[in-house]
Amino acid sequence: MTPEELERIVHARLRALPSPRAPRSLRPAVMAAVRARAARPWYARPWHSWPSRWQAVSAVVLVLAVVAVVLLLPDVVAGSGFVATAGDRAMGAIRVAGALGQAAYLVTRAVVESVGDALTVLFLVMLAAVTTVAAAIRRVALGGAY
Repeated sequence: MTPEELERIVHARLRALPSPRAPRSLRPAVMAAVRARAARPWYARPWHSWPSRWQAVSAVVLVLAVVAVVLLLPDVVAGSGFVATAGDRAMGAIRVAGALGQAAYLVTRAVVESVGDALTVLFLVMLAAVTTVAAAIRRVALGGAY
C-alpha cells in the first residue's frame, strides 16, 4: 500500500464520521448566562452601556474630582514644606538621568562603531539565507511552479 492510497482511505473514513455535536446542556447554559448578564443592574454593566444621563453625571463627577485634586493638592503640599525638597530632589534626579543618558549614548556609539560593519554584513548574509530557504520551500510546496 502506497502512502497516497493510505491517505485516500483515511480521508474517506474521516469524512464518513458524523459531525461532532454540542452537548445538550450547552445551549441552556449559554442562554442562562446571557439572561443573567442582561438582568444585572445598569451600574454593574460596563460604563459605555450605562444610560446616557448617568454617563454624563459620572463624567462631571470625575472632572470635578480631578479639578479639586489639582487645585487643593499644592496647598496641602506647600503647608508641609514638601514642595522645596521635592523640587530639589526632582532637579537632582533630572541631572542624574541626563548624565546616565549621555553615558549610554557614548557606550552605544562606541559599540556600534566597533562592530557595526560586522553586524551589517551578518545581517545581509542572514537575509540572503532566509530568502534562499523561502524560495526553496515555495518551489517544493508548489511543485516547482511559481
